[in-house]
Amino acid sequence: MLRTTPGITLNPFSPNHPHLRFFATPAAATSAGGDPGDQGNGEGQQSNPPSNSGQQSNPPSNSGQGDDLGEGGLKALQSERDARKHAEKENADLKAKIQAFEDANKSQAEKDAEEREKLQKANTENASLVLKYQVAEAKGLSLSAAQRLKGSTKEELEADADELKTILGQATPPPPPTPQPDRSQGSGSDKPKPKNLADAVTQHYA
Repeated sequence: MLRTTPGITLNPFSPNHPHLRFFATPAAATSAGGDPGDQGNGEGQQSNPPSNSGQQSNPPSNSGQGDDLGEGGLKALQSERDARKHAEKENADLKAKIQAFEDANKSQAEKDAEEREKLQKANTENASLVLKYQVAEAKGLSLSAAQRLKGSTKEELEADADELKTILGQATPPPPPTPQPDRSQGSGSDKPKPKNLADAVTQHYA
């Protein structure tokens, strides 16, 4: 039985002489690049794994939309997109129709307002003309002179009618005097005027 010396490592693996034991001093083990606690020529030692100095590659990104959906998923996605586009188009068309309807109603309302304004103006003018005719008739003016009267109330029209009547009276010359018959002119006879045909015949042949 062999004895071991402290600080000396026994190499139990001798290929030529399996029954012999070799001892390696710590210096020899150190000079050989091994640890003092390493055994023999390093057989059976596990090598350190190589360090991974390079960065790990990232997994490929899924750049294509719907690559994981499959054919059925892609068809469903496309169908959903088409339905959304169709709904947006219908919404835009509906808004355009509503706007056109509002514009049409607005135009009709404006036309109705203009028509009402015209009727009110015509009624006001007719009422004013009727009042002028009434004042002219009361003041003794002709209908043609009534249209010349100015004023928005009856009192104003009456004052204007009086002024117009004065102006027309000054501009109109007085009518010529009616000629009177000359009784001195006649047949030259002082016979009385016959009362009937018989008297006239009698006077004629007298």
